[in-house]
Amino acid sequence: MNVNEISDITLKLLDFNKMMELCNTESDRGAAILAASHLEAFLGDCLLAFLIDDNYVEERLFERGPLSSFDGRIDMAFALGLISREVRSNLHAIRRIRNYFAHARLLANFSDNEVKRLCNAFSISVFCESEVYNHVKKHPDPRDRYLFVVEMCALGLESIMRCQTRRTLLEVDSKR
Repeated sequence: MNVNEISDITLKLLDFNKMMELCNTESDRGAAILAASHLEAFLGDCLLAFLIDDNYVEERLFERGPLSSFDGRIDMAFALGLISREVRSNLHAIRRIRNYFAHARLLANFSDNEVKRLCNAFSISVFCESEVYNHVKKHPDPRDRYLFVVEMCALGLESIMRCQTRRTLLEVDSKR
């Protein structure tokens, strides 16, 4: 991985962290949609790190192909062995919560039964024993759990991206 790729990942993580701070000032609906949308983009960036650096690939897979949806990106990350079953389950729950907020006709919030059920089903034991983790275990506020899991998923994806360098089409063709 070269210096430009590392700084690009660092900038994306800093942008993600700013977005997470912004979530604290948003309504429940705004926080849920904003956090999940950024996580979806971050997951796309993670998957791109494992594909050849070619505009055709990005267009065919991400803009109008199987990786244009959060669902498709989650399943591909799992199929490539980049994420565990628990993280896959958490990501799908985040996606469902985002969709709930995005499509709810009435004012939706984290105290809605469906959202609470999904937030309580998060597998948070897959994350490190941190001070925040212990807080979330003791105070199972659905919004706190949701934002914690989103942030931990992003940090996991960031560490995966740091281990991979995109290859160019020329590099791939020269190996044949």
